[in-house]
Amino acid sequence: MSSHGESFGRRTAFLLEDYGSDEDDVTAGMSEIEQFVEALSNVVPKNQLLIFDCCQMPAELGLPFDQEFGSRLLNPSLPRNSIGHRPHILRSTGLGAEAFGEKNAPTLFTQALLEALRGLAASPNDRWTIDTYGLGQTTARLLELHVRDGEPLQVPESRLNRPFKVSISRPVETATMFVSLVDEHEFPTSRIRVLDGTTLVEERSGRDERNRYIRIVLPKYQTRTIVAIDDEGKVIGETTVEPLPPVIFTKLPEELSLRQLISEPSATPTRGRINLSVAWTSISISVNVVATIRSNDADADFNESFALTSETTSASAEVTPGRYAISIRASTGQVRQAEANVHSGASVDVQLDLSSVMSEPAFAAKPVERDVSGRVDEAAINEDGTWRSNAWAWLSRIGADEANATTIDSIQGFATPICRPHLAVPGLAEFGSHDGPGLPLFALNKLAANEAVPNVDDLLDRRFKPHFPPSEVRLQHGDWPIWAAFVAPTWREIINVPSLGASSGGEWNVRLSVTRDASRAASNTCATVQSKQWEGLLAFLALRDFERSAIILNTVLSETHARMAVLAKVENPLAALAGALVATACGRLDQIGLPQQWLENLATWFPGLPDAPIVLSRFLLQQSGNSLESRLRAKSLLLLALNRGIPIYSLAIDWLAEDLAALDGDPEVAVAARAARQLRRLSDPTRVFTTLRIPV
Repeated sequence: MSSHGESFGRRTAFLLEDYGSDEDDVTAGMSEIEQFVEALSNVVPKNQLLIFDCCQMPAELGLPFDQEFGSRLLNPSLPRNSIGHRPHILRSTGLGAEAFGEKNAPTLFTQALLEALRGLAASPNDRWTIDTYGLGQTTARLLELHVRDGEPLQVPESRLNRPFKVSISRPVETATMFVSLVDEHEFPTSRIRVLDGTTLVEERSGRDERNRYIRIVLPKYQTRTIVAIDDEGKVIGETTVEPLPPVIFTKLPEELSLRQLISEPSATPTRGRINLSVAWTSISISVNVVATIRSNDADADFNESFALTSETTSASAEVTPGRYAISIRASTGQVRQAEANVHSGASVDVQLDLSSVMSEPAFAAKPVERDVSGRVDEAAINEDGTWRSNAWAWLSRIGADEANATTIDSIQGFATPICRPHLAVPGLAEFGSHDGPGLPLFALNKLAANEAVPNVDDLLDRRFKPHFPPSEVRLQHGDWPIWAAFVAPTWREIINVPSLGASSGGEWNVRLSVTRDASRAASNTCATVQSKQWEGLLAFLALRDFERSAIILNTVLSETHARMAVLAKVENPLAALAGALVATACGRLDQIGLPQQWLENLATWFPGLPDAPIVLSRFLLQQSGNSLESRLRAKSLLLLALNRGIPIYSLAIDWLAEDLAALDGDPEVAVAARAARQLRRLSDPTRVFTTLRIPV
């Protein structure tokens, strides 16, 4: 779908031909994207791929966040005894964020998408087919080439399930190579040289390029050296490649380096080896890396992934001779790729240098943001105080305590802890009791004078004690998740504070952050967890990268203490929930060694957590969704989850809304489905822990 659009926070509608034709209805001729996606989930083809590229302009129509609007292009009911299909979605950018284009030309996203479909996303070792995963990944890499102030101009948002093939490309004997420079080097004053040995084949000047990269075409498998030179003639960086079609992305100086080594004769001289390592120089944040080695030869079948951390810095794989694609993704969102030609009796060293990764405090809940602060002072909120009374009135309605408020002067606002927020959302008020005890919940404290992000000091020793048998449950204050309300002159947000209590022993430290400048496209607050074991999993979960999340989870569970902690659930139910979300999203619960009864216990032992019934419901629908028994059980679990309150994880909110929408034909879930949709509209999907943006 390509169209003009209007944005209302996370909600975006595309405009149809008859938009503006009804003077009495300003939304006539609009169609909301999320409603369209939900509707297509009720259509049951074998596979679905949805592509959205809308020119999104902020609209000032003043619509309430929970109001239905616009025209429904589709509104099918789900066929009986079916759970529908989760569509694959490629968006030019996140909902509500800016997308760009050139005058009298297609948008940047459309150009990237078409280039990927014309063959840059093809897989040579799979008969040059293009699948949804390769299409989304290549489109994103092409968009990354367009930068402003050192940051990508726009970042596409994808929702991918099991990949399927969408096209076949014509085989080519050349590779298209895109060469760019790291942020600190000036591209316009640079020169890029292509060498065949010592012979200069081509030289390009940055001044002659419209964009901050060059595009060159290289012959297949013929070694070339690419050298970048600055305006003083100094070498910025260089790389040597044996081009493998269809595409190569290179940023100089390289963070990913390859070295071909001739090894000593071994017992298996017909084999080769690939050695992976990560250099963590000058890194002050915890970064996890997932590396994948895949054969590019049509007659070979090798595909293995490894998790690397600051403690496990290397991995090695013995392979048959041939060509291999090596892909490395860091939990900060960075992706690096390389090609290697492995010979018999030789090894290839692949090293990723992470010294340029941003060095702010750990942001495991989202790729690191450059401009963050959370300084806690006693400064005045606002000199005239005109908005204070309205803000306090709002906070009191959701259960906040004025006495616990903390001023955050860098945003001219304040934060206060709340228990079980009651949002003024039609439908939500009908589910559960939202009265919370007026007890102190937590304090925000700096660890040092120069600390940018405050630590959360929980005033309760332990939260989420297991209850068994569940029939005797009488919920206490510590059984419920806790939340924080942030108020500023132009925005309001409620975020989950994923604390386990003061006795977590430093293995699960919660921190909150606030951005300096208010944003229309993303939330301004963020809850993060510092945990050596778990923050890598949380980071990839925030990226909705379930395949790599599962690799991290497998690595974590290989450690006996961590595995017992997850299986027992009693020590850290929030980490267990993260593992359950990942394993269920990948359909690997049994493979990872987590039985269904484990999910059942997670849902019953912790009756204050809404997420567990949602995960169990999704699992049941995946396993036997066409059975009436499974659908009835899933419906009961989803209603139970909504009755418990707002989920801790943003992914659980999305699943709650999606699965209730799939049951929307049932009159018993109509109100609940509407409430879940409204809750989802408030949620920021880029945060791993729930962050709700409340319209002012």
